[in-house]
Formats: sequence, C-alpha cells, structure tokens
Amino acid sequence: MQDILTTLATVTEIAALAYFSLGFACYVIQQSSPAPQRHQPIESVSIQPEVAEVALEEAVQSEMPQTVAEEAIQAPEIQPEIRPEIASSSIKLLGVRELRLMAREQRIKGFARMNKDQLLAKLA
Repeated sequence: MQDILTTLATVTEIAALAYFSLGFACYVIQQSSPAPQRHQPIESVSIQPEVAEVALEEAVQSEMPQTVAEEAIQAPEIQPEIRPEIASSSIKLLGVRELRLMAREQRIKGFARMNKDQLLAKLA
C-alpha cells in the first residue's frame, strides 16, 4: 500500500512539474513575440458614411456566392426525380450520379461505394 501511495505522489509531482513547465514556456513565448498593434478605442473612431456603404455593398456581394453554393448543394432535391419506371435500355445511359440518386430514393444501403455495374444490378 505504501508503494502505491509513493508512486502516486511521484506521478502527481511529475504532472505538476510538467504543467508548470508548459505554462512557463507559453509565458516566455508570449513575452518574446512582438506585441500586437493597439487599435483605437471605439469612441475615437469616426464613422464615415461612404466607407460604411461600400463595406455594406461588399458584404452583400460576398454573401451572394454563399447562397449560390447553398442552392448548388440543395440542387439534387430540387431537380426532377428520376423514376424507376424508366426503360432498362435508357437506364444504362444514365451516369453514376443519377444511378446513386435513384438508389438513395429507394434506400439501398451502401450505394455511395458501388460502381455503375453494381448500381444497375441493384436497381434492376
């Protein structure tokens, strides 16, 4: 029992020393790095309407591609559904993406890892 307590105390001391050393190293690194530039207090900043309008226009323009990207992500849901009633000859002309969409609609498990032939076999 005494050996376990001695070992536990030693491990605790080592952990405390490592924690202190890490904190001291972070402090030294922080002190040796260049000081960040100080910004003006908010009260002393003058508001310029022209700059604010330009910044607002830039913000609106930067948000537009995000909405286009969101629409592109949602595009498969908006696109017309591919029905399984398609003739077997025309189903072979479909690409892997369309076949995976059909497999997703039919809730076939593992469709993302299947190749075109496997998808055709599952959908047939």
